[in-house]
Amino acid sequence: MILAIIQARMGSSRLPGKVLLDLAGRPVLWHAVSRVRKARLVDQVLVATTDQPSDEPIRQFCAVKAVPCFGGNEQDVLDRFVQAARFAGAAESDAIVRITADCPLIDPTVIDQVVAAYRQVGADYVSNVQPPTFPDGLDVEVFRFSALLTAWREAKLVSEREHVTPYLRNHPEKFSAHNVTHDTDLSALRWTLDEPADYALLQRLVAELDRTRPDFHLADVLQVLAAHPEWQELNRDFQRNEGYVKSLRQEQARLCLGTVQFGLAYGINNRGGRPEQQRVFAILDRALAAGIESLDTAAAYGEAEKVLGEYICSRQVADRVNVVSKLRPDFLDNTSKRTISLAQALMEEVQASLARLGLTRLDGYLLHSASCEQLNHAELGAALAAVRESGLVRQVGASLYMPEQAMTALQTGWVDAVQVPYNILDRRLDQAGFFDRNSRRPRPLNVYVRSLLLQGLLMMSEQELPPHLAGMAPHLRELDQWLAGQGIDRLTAAFGFASSRPGVDAVVVGVDSLEQLELYLALSARIGDFSAILSEGLQRFGEIEPRLLSPNLWEALRQEKRDE
Repeated sequence: MILAIIQARMGSSRLPGKVLLDLAGRPVLWHAVSRVRKARLVDQVLVATTDQPSDEPIRQFCAVKAVPCFGGNEQDVLDRFVQAARFAGAAESDAIVRITADCPLIDPTVIDQVVAAYRQVGADYVSNVQPPTFPDGLDVEVFRFSALLTAWREAKLVSEREHVTPYLRNHPEKFSAHNVTHDTDLSALRWTLDEPADYALLQRLVAELDRTRPDFHLADVLQVLAAHPEWQELNRDFQRNEGYVKSLRQEQARLCLGTVQFGLAYGINNRGGRPEQQRVFAILDRALAAGIESLDTAAAYGEAEKVLGEYICSRQVADRVNVVSKLRPDFLDNTSKRTISLAQALMEEVQASLARLGLTRLDGYLLHSASCEQLNHAELGAALAAVRESGLVRQVGASLYMPEQAMTALQTGWVDAVQVPYNILDRRLDQAGFFDRNSRRPRPLNVYVRSLLLQGLLMMSEQELPPHLAGMAPHLRELDQWLAGQGIDRLTAAFGFASSRPGVDAVVVGVDSLEQLELYLALSARIGDFSAILSEGLQRFGEIEPRLLSPNLWEALRQEKRDE
């Protein structure tokens, strides 16, 4: 069975009651239902609204028009779709077509085109919106009911529950996908109903189409607009899928400013050295003004803690910053020579960092470059937990390099947070199943991702690569070939990939100039645009020599090259 579910509710912050507004003498919902019913490949049509009293008018409309209707959860629309499909008697092998009631111009031939592609390619999820090339308002998604049930069981994010299909799109490792495209890109056209300006356009369009060609299709609408080009100006300035973008913004990974550059000349692509204090203070001023209050540092970052402390003291912003610092990597080396306990020594390390930073409490304190052995070190874990219980730090955890260390952290009782390398070329955590495993924990670890640019390697040209990292050249070429077709640069792709990955709580970015910070701020403001980058990126670059992806192993590669 091919079951079309039309999503409808009266509530709308921008245009209340929109689905029952009048268009050419009939409600918007009537137009949507009537046009979906004309699709030759759809077997059954069902309206899925909510069980709230405010949506009683929709249920009454459906009763009068003999349209099957189901009322379900208002906020959890994914659950509403699953229960609606069960209400309609759908089997797991059946297909669900998702249509929204605010699309009164939905084209039955476009629905049939997407359903036909679903049948032909046999993918779990087929749509015409990844990326969109049809006008906004002609969106069609078709997916296997069994895939939707998997999403229903596993999705945790607000955006994956409020909006039915993000989990299917965000997990290409679980669900196969296919996109149907139009011959020409018409995605800039807006024929949906969210704003009063949309209603003004649709009133004109439907009145004209109802008068001259009531069985209209996409080409007919284009002809009317060609005759009235001024109509398109009515709603040109609104964002596509604004509701989904809003959900993403509510849960997007926050920016955390890395400070290693403030204490060391850091990075393989560093040409300017360590920035002077005046420039560091200007960067921090701009970051705080932009709402970036999370700062990442470490005792091993040269003068970084000291510089941050001087800034915090001079600007009197101790109550505004959330600082994560790290234990010296060599802390355990001299354990046998200590005259005090490991717990006392660790407490002194934390207090020393607090003194340098001019703070009374840290947001986080992490083991630096932790090994699996250190993660399983019972006395060390207990000492870190004791520091947390003392109130000197909010959370404790570890900064890691390898996937096996991240998987070990998931099984370690004292860890609250991890900092891990993750970027568009380094998908080892995905391959290990880290994010999925973490999402299933009763209390998921906070995940900070770093190395978005692999210490600057991802921004280097092939000619700039040092000999021991020349093996990265073909992967950078593949990246550039893909991005050329997307019309975006490496920085945009790298930031978009990591920041839009479900399960990432914060993205650590290091800058040594105001210009670099402004680039990240601009990219952060565009978070809703990156779903296609994430989906495509998760399917690429899976077979890269692990040593090329681990800066802590680059020196060994360099030595091997010298010895050849």
